[in-house]
Amino acid sequence: MTHSEFIKTKYFPNLDFLRFLAISTVVWYHTAEKIEPTSIGVLRYGFAGVWLFFVVSGFLITSLLLRELRNTKTLDLKLFLIRRALRIFPLYYLVLLLYVVLVSVLEPDGAAKDSFFDNLPFFLTYTSNLFVPLTGERTIFYFSWSLAVEEQYYLVWPLILLLLGWRWGIIILSALVALVIFNFLVGFGETGKPNQLLMNAIHLPILLGSLLALTMDNKFGFGIVKKLAGFPYSVIIYSALLVYTYELGVQVKLLAPIVMTLFVASFVLHTDKNLVSVTNFSLFRHVGVVSYGVYLFHMLGANFVDLVINRLELELFPFLFFITVLSISVVVSSISFYTFERYFINLKSHFYPKASSSKDSL
Repeated sequence: MTHSEFIKTKYFPNLDFLRFLAISTVVWYHTAEKIEPTSIGVLRYGFAGVWLFFVVSGFLITSLLLRELRNTKTLDLKLFLIRRALRIFPLYYLVLLLYVVLVSVLEPDGAAKDSFFDNLPFFLTYTSNLFVPLTGERTIFYFSWSLAVEEQYYLVWPLILLLLGWRWGIIILSALVALVIFNFLVGFGETGKPNQLLMNAIHLPILLGSLLALTMDNKFGFGIVKKLAGFPYSVIIYSALLVYTYELGVQVKLLAPIVMTLFVASFVLHTDKNLVSVTNFSLFRHVGVVSYGVYLFHMLGANFVDLVINRLELELFPFLFFITVLSISVVVSSISFYTFERYFINLKSHFYPKASSSKDSL
């Protein structure tokens, strides 16, 4: 891919495969209570999938914003937020309503049920990452913290880019990356520290994804990224390196997002037939397309499968348990996508600037 081709691209099909990888990792982790964690390597880190979602989201949202800036000379934040709301809110609030009903009817009285309803205002306002601690044996709907992080980012980052532009955008992102790294090294984000709330809102992978998009938007920066991630077999090399970084212990929180960003860049840059033949496999792409629904439904799927196993007194091998949960989640999400979500997705076409295409990766 050349720089001129890159800045004209609004849809990156290889990234659907990365969404497939991300959601599969998340589902694997959330079904891993049946697996001894000593032998599953990178997959014992549930945040690997969430971080991959963050890098991809940061890259895509920033790339699309920069293209809109180039095409229309401005950013229409109102239209942008409407498009985001149409894609995110309907299914999120539908699933949250389903949780409210199920918890009310099926969850026995106790700490988990009480905490869910105590935390409901934070789930409703996308602030669970700030105010819902992971305490006790179960925190129902806790996985929504990552969606809250992204929604807050969608509110703040486009405004910064509109008001300050490309150069200051890079400076601010670089400063935030430095802040997060410094915070990690000195441990300021530990429980009880005054800046813990800030660190719950700012996450290195989504910052690096946006920084990657800003860098590649510039011709000189694109050349640097191409040297780092566009060489032959870079996809394979960064895949292996990413697995290795997850074996380094505590350093993983610092090194893995950096390697993961280069991993994403290698998928963006490479459009050769061998890679495309894998990433464009229809099942992988479909799971990537409906991954948002899979993320919202997968814990319900895991609880359902676990309930059936216990009722029938069955014993399910760990990998079979994972595949069953993932399959159920994909089926339910596909039904949701084509019968519910797509109606709102189609409405997005009415809320694009006139000079901008309605086809994108979000």
